[in-house]
Amino acid sequence: FAKPAEPKFDLIDINVPILEAVDLSNTTLHKKKISIRQKLDKNLPHCHAEPNLIEEVILNLINNAADALLVKKGNRVIEVSSNAMHDKLVLSIDDNGPGIPRDLRQKIFEPFFTTKENSTGIGLSLCHRIITDHKGTLKVVSSELGGTKFIIEMPVFIQS
Repeated sequence: FAKPAEPKFDLIDINVPILEAVDLSNTTLHKKKISIRQKLDKNLPHCHAEPNLIEEVILNLINNAADALLVKKGNRVIEVSSNAMHDKLVLSIDDNGPGIPRDLRQKIFEPFFTTKENSTGIGLSLCHRIITDHKGTLKVVSSELGGTKFIIEMPVFIQS
């Protein structure tokens, strides 16, 4: 499991890579009859991040949510949100799918762990490493929507 190149951080508006990821996934979600809701705080402080890597993480989490929703009948929803809490940016990707059993929640970030038939199992471990390299955290909890919620917390940029 090779160590990727060091990220090239810029001072960014975190909503930009989020919106890019949502735009990239829109066609696929539409075909799968999944609606995506955005609750993005427009007045967030900036953070140090590599936008392409953040976009990659958000896109991976949206795609995983879409895969999980395929087994669901009826209304399929993914919700992407951003806000600030104290000195952190909090991003979340929620879905109303079947959820992830509690006993698997710690394992999903391990390299090569997967419950999908045609998967390498590196997506979530890579997401976890990218966020950790940004001095952030990535965790999974039950969603208020009924499925799974991935929460990313990243430090805001504080002018010294």
